[in-house]
Parts: sequence; C-alpha cells; structure tokens
Amino acid sequence: MDQKYYNISYAESPFGTLNQYMTRTYGWMAAGLLVTFATALLTVTTPLFELMFSTGLVFLLSIVELVLVAVLSARVERLQPTTATGLFFAYAVLNGINLSTYFIIYDLSTLILAFLVGTVYFGVMAVYGARHADRRGLWYDGYRALRGFGPGVYAVHGL
Repeated sequence: MDQKYYNISYAESPFGTLNQYMTRTYGWMAAGLLVTFATALLTVTTPLFELMFSTGLVFLLSIVELVLVAVLSARVERLQPTTATGLFFAYAVLNGINLSTYFIIYDLSTLILAFLVGTVYFGVMAVYGARHADRRGLWYDGYRALRGFGPGVYAVHGL
C-alpha cells in the first residue's frame, strides 16, 4: 500500500466518498468503451485498415499499446490529471485500432451488443451512482416507484 495514504481514514480519503469514486470510474469506463468502439468502427470502414495489415503496422501498434500500458502502470501516481486523461484516451484509440480486426471476423450486430451494451451498462451505473448519493438503498427506490406507479394504475384501470 502506498505510504502517503496509509494513515488516512476513509472519511478523509482524497478520492471523495466511495460513491463519488465509483461514479467517476463508471463514467470513465463508459467513455473509454465508446471511444474504443467508434475507433474500431472507423478503422475498419476506412482505407486505414488495409494499410495497417499490408504494411504490418498493426504489429507495431500492438507493441505501442503494451508500452503505453506499462508507462501508465508505472507512473500512475505521478501523472497530472490532464496527462492521465490524454493517455487514457490514447489507449482507448489504440485499443480500438487493434480490436478493429474483430469487425472482420464477427457480425456487426454482435459487436454492437458487446461494446455498446457494456458502454450503456457503465453509463447507467455512473448515472445511478450520481443520482443516488444519499444511499438510502434499493428498498427506498422501490417504495418511491410503487408510490408513483400505484396512482397511475388506479387512474388507468379504475381499480
């Protein structure tokens, strides 16, 4: 464990509450998946795809992606937030270029299901976390839903 955070209690966390941290994490994951999917789709529908495989550039880009992961892992605690954001999106773009080969192998509907459902999942979790900061729980949400749903059923069906 990093020594600078060793004696900090959870209430004093520099990352905010757990809810705030997880909300931001899910938001970044949704953005990263969306960028990866869009890059892969653009790569496979442009002449860049043929250029990558005819020249062997795809192998170089795979190595660059691995180096970028190593750099991010080694320097994650010392990076400025804007630098880390730029490297994160650079990784998402490189990942999209490298994963564009799957667009040749699999049907587009399968890839939309894989990438965009993941994006929607992370996006919904981020919105849910931001919206439910009071953390009263799912029982309270269910109660509110039933409270709002009940009068609607009564008005429509005349119960």
